[in-house]
Amino acid sequence: MRYRGSRLLAAAGLFCVVHVATAATSLMQTIAGETPIGLQSLQIKSEISGSTAETTLHMVFHNPNRRALEGNLQFPLAPNQQIVGFALDIGGKMRAAVPVEKSKGREVFEAIERRGVDPALLEATQGNNFKLRVFPVPAGGTRVVDVTYSETLAPRRGEWAYRLPLDFGDELDNFSLDVKVDGTGSTPKAEGLRDLVFEKGDASGTFAAHLAQRHFRSAGPLDIRLRAESKPRAYVQEFHGSRYFLAEVPVSTARHERSLPHVVGLLWDSSGSGASRRVDAELAVLDAYFAKMGEGEVRLTRLRDRPEAVKSFPVSGGDWSALRRELEQTAFDGASALSDWKPEPGVGEYLLFSDGLQNYGDDAFPALAEGQRLYALDSAASADTARLTAWAERDGGRLIRIDQQAPASAARELLSEGVHLVGMHGDGTSALVAETTFPAQGLLRVAGKLSGNEGMLHLTLAQDGSTAQLDLALPQDAPNHPLAAYDWAAYRLRELEAEPDARRGEIRRLGQDFGMPSSETSLIVLETVQDYLRYDIAPPQEYRAEFDRLRAAGFGPGGTERRTQIDRLAAAFRERQQWWLHSFPKNVEPPPYAVQGAVAAPQPPAVPLSPSPSPQFALAAPVPMEMPKAAAPVPDARVVVSDAQPDLAAREGFNRSGEVSRMEIAGTSSAKEGRHAGIALKRWSANSPYITRMKSAGADKVYAAYLDEKPSYANSSTSFFVLLLPSPGKLHPDNTISDKTSTTSIYLIFFIIL
Repeated sequence: MRYRGSRLLAAAGLFCVVHVATAATSLMQTIAGETPIGLQSLQIKSEISGSTAETTLHMVFHNPNRRALEGNLQFPLAPNQQIVGFALDIGGKMRAAVPVEKSKGREVFEAIERRGVDPALLEATQGNNFKLRVFPVPAGGTRVVDVTYSETLAPRRGEWAYRLPLDFGDELDNFSLDVKVDGTGSTPKAEGLRDLVFEKGDASGTFAAHLAQRHFRSAGPLDIRLRAESKPRAYVQEFHGSRYFLAEVPVSTARHERSLPHVVGLLWDSSGSGASRRVDAELAVLDAYFAKMGEGEVRLTRLRDRPEAVKSFPVSGGDWSALRRELEQTAFDGASALSDWKPEPGVGEYLLFSDGLQNYGDDAFPALAEGQRLYALDSAASADTARLTAWAERDGGRLIRIDQQAPASAARELLSEGVHLVGMHGDGTSALVAETTFPAQGLLRVAGKLSGNEGMLHLTLAQDGSTAQLDLALPQDAPNHPLAAYDWAAYRLRELEAEPDARRGEIRRLGQDFGMPSSETSLIVLETVQDYLRYDIAPPQEYRAEFDRLRAAGFGPGGTERRTQIDRLAAAFRERQQWWLHSFPKNVEPPPYAVQGAVAAPQPPAVPLSPSPSPQFALAAPVPMEMPKAAAPVPDARVVVSDAQPDLAAREGFNRSGEVSRMEIAGTSSAKEGRHAGIALKRWSANSPYITRMKSAGADKVYAAYLDEKPSYANSSTSFFVLLLPSPGKLHPDNTISDKTSTTSIYLIFFIIL
């Protein structure tokens, strides 16, 4: 018998999360009465290259119970971090995960888990929150999981700062840490682990440190600082046939106070998840804001599953006590429809206090009027910072994170303005995207693609009402960066996640191309090549040759069946083609199937068509089929009743619900009631995700959804045939079609879904 474990509450202790204030115990919790699954061993490998770091956590989990359990590991990441891979031990060897469409990943995991074999699934839940499911963690045994994430480092007083939380709460049987630092001219400084010592490596500018301990218990994080570059730098990386670049541009950290409008709109997220926000810190920020405002008006809108009516509150001499009491009495409840509100023309700027976790409605975020700004303020430990950033920066505002321990810092950011990016273009570049338009602590990062070996980047920066242009060369001999392509993909994903419903196709393609979990893609590990083949999921590279060989031999879904389906459809197409080319009359409906005891409906007289001018197309008349006697009703068939025009419904072959009528039942017509009964089989309906999406899209959005999905299926096996048939008398003796036939031609399009 198998049992599922519940979530891991303290995975935050393993990952860099800014707002984690207390130590957490990293255990896979189990069902009531079971001993929690514990983290037995941890190996950490970190490589720091310039301002970017990649960290791999090699975790060994032990199940002390007498039954196998499913492990569920839930954790958030900081806004500057991105999952770039994970792996699971299969047969004593780590197997890398591969990307899969999110809904398909869940279906496959559940199906394989029921068979009792080894699947693992890592998926993004909401915002920068993730969930890892592993089955089984055997009774009295262990499972090994690797999780790899990348992050961009922040400059602090001329140094890059890398922080690694090491407070796990429980003692670890085995712990090891390896840190490698590339491209630095001085020895890195480490704080938090006294025994961690860096030594210079063989390569120029490379330093490495190693630490291994048994019965390890840490009291705090590890901080590593290394010298930061003070001049602009450009890096490149070749990835999947494209050349990516990452540019880092130091900018001034000076800030200037900005003027505040007389009328401010306050958007207060009052949904259920708002209860986890640091409201006291948010109110402290508003204290400073209204003290500077002095005199003015605040228009409050509470956001839940639907917005409440706008309430107006005066601010006089910095006193906003009435509004403060209103906010303190907030009952956080309901769903989050953060886009369901309307900007008012008299408002100068909006302040949105929210975690960005929208879970109700798919409306696009409202567009502000020219001159209006939106500032998003987030104090929650778990938030959708990508969505909040995109919403705010679209209208010239920004996202401000509120530290519960230092709300005054957030207030200073809200009340002042620094250097920010207002435009960018390049020579020999494309797909430019910035990490943020407001450089974090004086460093602007921009990524993109190079069409050749080199290019030029042009940035327009603004501060205090004035602008300046900065040009940065992207030379052919730029140093290689191991994560330049991943940084570009991460920046682009954050842009797209602002409106995920509108850009689902591109989000899915990015997740699949770069192996990143997103709102549309997950990462999955399966046990055997046959499992990858059965569910049509491309395996890791080392198993790709065997996968391709088996698929070419006809194994897997759609192997022999696919070829049979193609042959059947091709034969049906040829049969239909011959029918159209035949010269017998075609405007007469075929006689209805004879049903025992039924009275056939009268048929209209046949109207012969002109004979075909091309005798070689004449075919022998088809042999009439002898219809079998009526059989017992099909179990899955059902009787439907149509109220209006029963004869027309019967003749056209459709009932009122739009289903095809296969046969009529004698003796069930009633002239008095005007009703007619028949048996109908439910019509086939496609349920592919892209078809479901376009069906649910409104008339004003369906074309945009089509354009978004189209690149995903450019090389798919879905194909179509178009047959152009001229009207009678329009075919020349040489079998060519005249130009005048286009307005009267008949088009037949056959879609073959493989």
